[in-house]
Amino acid sequence: MEKPKVHALPWQSGPGSDGIGEKSAIGDDVSDGRSAPEQPAASMQPADGGHVSPAPPSPSSERADSASRASSSSHVIVAVLSVVFVCLLVFSVFALKPITNLIRDAWSSTTTDTNPDSTTSSNTITDTSTSSPTTPDTTATPQTPIAGESDKGLFSNSSDDDAGSRGTGEIIPTWNDSVSYTCTKETYDNVTTTAGDPYDGLDFAISYPQVQNLASGQQDAVNALIKDKALRWATRMYLDPDPSVQSVIDEASQGGKTYIASHVTSYITYNDEHLLSIAFVDHYFMGSIYGEFLDMRTLNVNLDTGEAYTIDDILEPDESTATQWLADTKNEKDGGDYFTKEVSASMLTKILQNDDRISNRYFSNFFVDGNKSIEIGVTYHFKSNDGDRIAHGWAAEAFTPSSLSSIRKPSAFWALIGA
Repeated sequence: MEKPKVHALPWQSGPGSDGIGEKSAIGDDVSDGRSAPEQPAASMQPADGGHVSPAPPSPSSERADSASRASSSSHVIVAVLSVVFVCLLVFSVFALKPITNLIRDAWSSTTTDTNPDSTTSSNTITDTSTSSPTTPDTTATPQTPIAGESDKGLFSNSSDDDAGSRGTGEIIPTWNDSVSYTCTKETYDNVTTTAGDPYDGLDFAISYPQVQNLASGQQDAVNALIKDKALRWATRMYLDPDPSVQSVIDEASQGGKTYIASHVTSYITYNDEHLLSIAFVDHYFMGSIYGEFLDMRTLNVNLDTGEAYTIDDILEPDESTATQWLADTKNEKDGGDYFTKEVSASMLTKILQNDDRISNRYFSNFFVDGNKSIEIGVTYHFKSNDGDRIAHGWAAEAFTPSSLSSIRKPSAFWALIGA
C-alpha cells in the first residue's frame, strides 16, 4: 500500500533572545574610543623628589595607539553588524511564524461545530444571499448510475480521488450488486479560481452517492443525510455561512485574496438491503492555502428506518481499545505522525468517547468495511503542548465485532451486521 501522505506542518521557534549578550570592552569614561594614558609608575620618581619629564612617545607606541584605535573601531563595526543580523533573524522568525497556527487557533476557539457525524443538522441547503457576498450556487448535478467494477462505491470528480489513502489506514470502496436499489452519483462543482491565480476564489468539487428505487420509503430521508454529510464544510463556509467560520476566513484571507475550497471524495464501504455505510474524505481550505485541513466524516444509515448510527450510539471505548488503536496505527505508519506519537492512551480514550473535544480539535467516528469489521476513525487537528508541531488528518483502524464485545452498547445496529 502506498505510504499515506502526512498532513503535518512542523515549525520551529526562533532564538529566545535578540540581544548581543556581551558588554563592551571600552570604558564608559572614554568618549573617543581610545585608552586612557598610563600614569608614571612609582619607580620612575627620583629619590630626591625632583621632577622627571616624561619621555616623548616612541614611534612604536604611536603605532600601537593607532592599531588600538583601529581595533576598537573594528569592534564597534562588528557589534553594530551583529545587532543588525540578530534583529533581522528575530524579525524573520516571527514574520514567518506559521499563519497556519493563527488560523488553527482561531478555528478551534470560534467555531461551534458539534460532532460532524451528528445527524441533527438540517437536511437542506439554504440560499442565504443576505449573509453571503453573492448568491450561493446550490445546484448539484445528478449523473448516471455507477457502472463498472472500478467505479462502484467510489464517488470522486476532483484531484483528490486518492484521498482515501492519504490518512493512516485505508478506505476501500465496496459495492454489493445483489441489492434491489441502485445508486447514482451527484456532484456539487463551483470553481471561480483561475489558472493564473489558483488560490483566490471558490474551489468546490464534491461528489456523493444518491440511492434510487429504495423500497422502504426512506429514500428522500437517506439521500438528504448523505448530501448534508458530503457538503458540511461547503455549507458552513459558503452555502449557508456560519458567522464563526466566516470570522476565521476573514482573518485567514491575505492581500485581498480569499480561498475557500472543499474537495470531497465519498466511499461506499458497505451496503446490503438494510444498511449503507459511507466514508467522506474532505480536503478543505478556510480562507487561504494556510488554512488546510483533511477530515473524515462517516454515515451509517438504516435503510429501513432512515436512522443513522454514530460511534456514541454503538460503543463505549475504553483505554484498552485506545491502546490497541494506537499500537495498530503506529505499526501501519512506521511509528506514526505527531498526533499518534504524542497523544496518550488516556487522552485518546476521551477522544474516542467524544466526551472531550479539546476545543473542537478531535472527532471520532466509524464505518463498516467489506468484511463487516468496525473501522474506528479519528479526525485530528493536532497541536503539540509547546505549539511547535501541528498535524491535520485522519486515521482509522479495524476491529472485529467480537473484539468489541466488552464495550458494545445495546443498539439495533449490531443486528444489521449479524453481530
